[in-house]
Amino acid sequence: MEKINFQDMSFDATHQAIIAIVNEKSEFLSDQQIKNAQYDILEFIKQYNHPPHLMINLQYLRTPVHPELQEWIALKIIPKILKMGILKIAYIMPTDEVEKISVEQITDEVTDSVANQSSKTAIAYFDNEQDAFKWFTK
Repeated sequence: MEKINFQDMSFDATHQAIIAIVNEKSEFLSDQQIKNAQYDILEFIKQYNHPPHLMINLQYLRTPVHPELQEWIALKIIPKILKMGILKIAYIMPTDEVEKISVEQITDEVTDSVANQSSKTAIAYFDNEQDAFKWFTK
């Protein structure tokens, strides 16, 4: 399977945040590619010693995430992120309506997962990174 670099990852030392940005190459992704991207986020969190903040920028997401994959993210990935000590997760929402609806459904699953884990992790949704960075510093 061809590897498509549709997710850029970085660490922002100022805000102590892992930043995952899904780019325009995200069109026509397979379930396995999306799952691998989730595992990449987990590895990046480990690599940077479990910083308190995670930003997932989905502004340029070009593939809707179907319900089964939404549930997989909520059940298999989010609990791992919560156990890694992330205190705040910021989602930057997609601009395309179909993807926006898909992400809103994922965020419902994530919220339920956080509640079920009795986690103190806060989750917020933004239209841009600047507002998320301000939230991280509060």
